[in-house]
Amino acid sequence: QMSNYKLMDYTIGYAYFQMDEFDKARNYFNQFIQNVTVSEPRLLDAYLRIADIYFIRKDFNQAIAYYEKAEKISPNYLAYAVYQKGVAYGGNGNLSEKIRVLKSLTETNRDFELSDDAFAELGTTYLLTGRESEAIQTFKGLMKRFPNSPFYRMAMLKTGLAYYNLDNGNEALRHLNMVVEKFPGTQE
Repeated sequence: QMSNYKLMDYTIGYAYFQMDEFDKARNYFNQFIQNVTVSEPRLLDAYLRIADIYFIRKDFNQAIAYYEKAEKISPNYLAYAVYQKGVAYGGNGNLSEKIRVLKSLTETNRDFELSDDAFAELGTTYLLTGRESEAIQTFKGLMKRFPNSPFYRMAMLKTGLAYYNLDNGNEALRHLNMVVEKFPGTQE
């Protein structure tokens, strides 16, 4: 059983985190990490919150390092840590590593909370890097697996854009018309 003293560092860290006092939060989470064993259930969350702090501060190398520490502790939060790590690689400008990491999430048959986010982010990254065919495949995968996703319209629109970039005007027009027909009056 953890002593209240050790738990206090975690609790104070979390309070500072929620108040956007990130330096103070990180210090308390680090104190907590130094005083607990791997079997402590809150250890994973402490690593994730430190990673999130570095991510928010755009210190992507440190964010990646802490997401990787979290991955090693528990496969239960693997999807969140892996997704965030992939986005952090993109923040560093390492788009090939971002693609590799996000692709590992989209190739699994298991759905998790950020599955559609991973598809959307991966497809957009493919589009930004001139890999239109892979973008189309990824966006179609998102639309097929997650028809109720908030990213569905965006995926349909970007599929049309990718076809346009490939000089396939008919498919581009077809997808753009589907956006207009299925989602009249929306931003897309």
